[in-house]
Parts: sequence; structure tokens; C-alpha cells
Amino acid sequence: MNLPICRAVEPGFGLRIPTASSSTSWRVRNFATRSRFRPDLGGTPGPDRPRTNAFKRVSPGPAPIVRLGHVVLSVSDVSRTVGWWSEKFGVLVSDDIRLPDGTTAASFLRCDRGSVPTDHHSLIFATLPSGRVGFHHAAFEVIDFDDLVLGGEHLVERGRERVWGVGRHLLGSQVFDYWADPWGNKVEHWTDGDLLTADQAMQIQGMDAMTGVQWGPALPATFL
Repeated sequence: MNLPICRAVEPGFGLRIPTASSSTSWRVRNFATRSRFRPDLGGTPGPDRPRTNAFKRVSPGPAPIVRLGHVVLSVSDVSRTVGWWSEKFGVLVSDDIRLPDGTTAASFLRCDRGSVPTDHHSLIFATLPSGRVGFHHAAFEVIDFDDLVLGGEHLVERGRERVWGVGRHLLGSQVFDYWADPWGNKVEHWTDGDLLTADQAMQIQGMDAMTGVQWGPALPATFL
């Protein structure tokens, strides 16, 4: 079915196509070419942008959000859900999380942009031990590690609850910091994640890889 493309009026603007229904009966809204926050990073260090005769100074405050990086949803049937998204949107599986009996417990999905590198995952579908179905968390990219830490200090000063962090994930490799919002949802700040091209093969992983960290605190028992 061919759907018409129209201009979006929602924040970020860009282009969109009408809402579609997924295998989970959720409604999916599809956007492209949306604007994103691109700050002047000034003296960002690195081999291609050395900081010479300039001094980096950071200021306290909330972490500026660059963009929405990914969303994690709990579903009753991961394989069926991934099949629908693969058919409708051509997403690729970066990592498939398998239980000892071979059942898929979670899938990390990325966009197929061919030879253009893209985030390790833009969507994660998982079945939770509780069997609950719905929204798990949204992850927002921040500028860099300084902003992630300063943003965390800003939230601590305002009495917000840190759920998990700071650490570096194994899958996706992001530096992460999770927080509880006032309505009981989880929100992640992250920076410095992996980028993959379409020719990167799917990896089959165990639960220890999904919940593991390269450094930082272990996954809290209440997180899932």
C-alpha cells in the first residue's frame, strides 16, 4: 500500500506519512528530515578538532538534548513484532537476545541506510519477566560526557531519582544515565554510541550481554 507523504506540523517539522497500525495494535507515526539540535561545540577535543590555545570551561545546568535516540517497548511476542517492523520499515537486527531455549527475548533494531553509518539501535523490543506490555524507556542523546554528567548533577539538585548510571553499555556502547520522571517513566541520557552500516551482520547474544556494562554500576533488579 502506497501512503501519501505530507509536511508535518508537529515540533521538528519535516515530512511524515499517515499513521500505521503495528502487530501490537499500537499506532505508528512516521517522520523524516526533522530538524535536530546542533550546538556550537567550541573547542571539542579530538584528532580532527584539536583544542589549541583555548580552554574548555563547562557550565552547570540541564543537559542540552540533541535528539531522541531510541525507544524501548515491551511486547508479548518479540519475533512477531520484529517481523512486522522489518516488513513495513526495512529495519535491521543489530543484536538478537536469546534465552537458553533459543527463544528471542529482545531485539535491537537499526535503520537500513546502506553504507551510511547509523545508530546501533533506534528501537528495542523485549519481553519482560513481569509480562508487562508497553513503554519501557526513551533515550535522548546529549552533546558529550560533560553534558551528561552536568545534566545528572542538575537533576540530583532538584531531587530527581537516578534509576541506573552512570555507566557504559555493552550493546551499543553508549555512556548512559537513567532517570525516573514524575509520572513513573524511565528516561535515558546517553552519548558516544556505536554506528553500524547495513552490511554489519546480526549478532546473537545472551541476556548477560543485554544487561551488561563495560563499566559502571550493575543493572538494578527493579530496572526490568
